[in-house]
Amino acid sequence: MDEIELILNTDIKAFTSDQMSMVLKRLELLLSGTDGQPIKVQLIKLDTTTHSRRVILIFTVINGNTNKCLPGLTVVKQLKQKLKTDSSLITPEVISLETMVCQNECSNHGSCDQYSKRCLCEAFWMEDLFRYHLGDRESNCGKRPVPTKSRRYRKSNRNRYTLLEDGDDHFTGADRIELLANNNFKELNSRNAYLSADDDSLSDTLFANTNHNLLNNKLNSQSNELQKRHQKSLNGLISERKVRA
Repeated sequence: MDEIELILNTDIKAFTSDQMSMVLKRLELLLSGTDGQPIKVQLIKLDTTTHSRRVILIFTVINGNTNKCLPGLTVVKQLKQKLKTDSSLITPEVISLETMVCQNECSNHGSCDQYSKRCLCEAFWMEDLFRYHLGDRESNCGKRPVPTKSRRYRKSNRNRYTLLEDGDDHFTGADRIELLANNNFKELNSRNAYLSADDDSLSDTLFANTNHNLLNNKLNSQSNELQKRHQKSLNGLISERKVRA
């Protein structure tokens, strides 16, 4: 819990023992109290990152009077505060300074990833980047995302309706009328109107219904006219037969 991980911006092959001793002494100076109590930085391990080959120093800080380790979280906060005022106090440049076991509470809205030392925020919470980059540089979950209203734009295509031109009163081919015994008839395969539509909205549906009703009215009118003509022809045939009889 009290072990601290310090990552330096230098390649492990270029890092010398003199540089390591200088870094440890600088740490002791930065951590020494105003009361003059002795502080000792004890190196535990010299390591390197897997991909970048940067130097990793793992150490603890011991109180010389009590010979006890100082809390790692307290040490990290004190060092970060001093490095914030002057990052050149330790060379090579410090890239990361965290406890080995992440103890970040993540603003009580997340959990700390032990590998990356970054906060994994709960739903509806996110990292305050202003605080992370310009504040105390602590990974956090201290900000709620601002809800945004999304507008959905739809391209409305006006349906196209084509009304075929009225022909004469004669029907040929597929256009025919079947006469029934009770002088009723049924229209088949009429070519009086053609409707092509792909309804996309309520307004288009209403437009289609209105035009469809108009077409039906026109068809009914034409049908009534044809029925009258047919009835007139039948009456003529009946009269002619009566005269011959």
